[in-house]
Amino acid sequence: MEGQSPTAPLASNEQRSLRRLNNLKQKLKRTGIEQTYSKIIEEQKANGIAESADQPAQGVEFYIAHKPVI
Repeated sequence: MEGQSPTAPLASNEQRSLRRLNNLKQKLKRTGIEQTYSKIIEEQKANGIAESADQPAQGVEFYIAHKPVI
């Protein structure tokens, strides 16, 4: 953005990301693929492709909203 320092800290987007996650959950339920999608995520975790965040974030946080690939 013009006039903004390239090193300026990012504003928190936690609430926006949580809203997007809740909308995704509703869409998966509505389309009937919630269990299939959940199974794929669990397989990715088992194969080391994805992992759970077991510790709280430290320092500056920026949430990357999940976008499904269906």
